[in-house]
Amino acid sequence: MIRHVEQDDLDAVVQVNRQSSEWVGDRDRAFFERYLNLPCFYAIEEHDAVRAFVLAMHHDIEHESDNFRWYRERFASFCYVDRIVIDKDHRRQGRGRRLYDHLIEHKGPVPLVCEVSVDPANTESIHFHDALGFKEVGVFASGGKTCRMYLLPAAEGS
Repeated sequence: MIRHVEQDDLDAVVQVNRQSSEWVGDRDRAFFERYLNLPCFYAIEEHDAVRAFVLAMHHDIEHESDNFRWYRERFASFCYVDRIVIDKDHRRQGRGRRLYDHLIEHKGPVPLVCEVSVDPANTESIHFHDALGFKEVGVFASGGKTCRMYLLPAAEGS
C-alpha cells in the first residue's frame, strides 16, 4: 500500500535511508520531520513495515541541497525527487516504479527532476532512471560526487 509518510514511520524511514546512505546521504529523524507535511512524501507499507519511500518537493520550498538549487537556477517550476529508497531486502521487485507512478499521478502539472551519481557511479539507479524515461539535462559536481541531472519529459511526467 502506498500512503503518505506519518510521524510513526520516521524511525523506519531513517533505517531504510541508512541502507542507501552512500548514494542519498545519511539523514537523521529531524531531517525527515522537517519535510513530514510535504504532499509528496510517500511510503510503501507491506506487512506493517515501511519497505520503501520517496521524498519529493516542489520548487518553492526551502531546501538546503546544492542539487535542488541547481534545478532552481534553471527551471521555473519542478517537483524534485530528493530521494527514493527501497529496503535492501525488497529491491528489484517493482517498488521504485510504483512509487514513481504514484508520484507522477499526484505531483501536479510540473516536470519531475532528480539526480543520480555518475562518479562514483550508482549504476543500478542510472539504469532504473534511464528505463523510466528520464533524460539528462546536465551534469553537476558537489560534495565529492558528480551527478547526472535528470528530467522526466512531460509526456511521461505529467
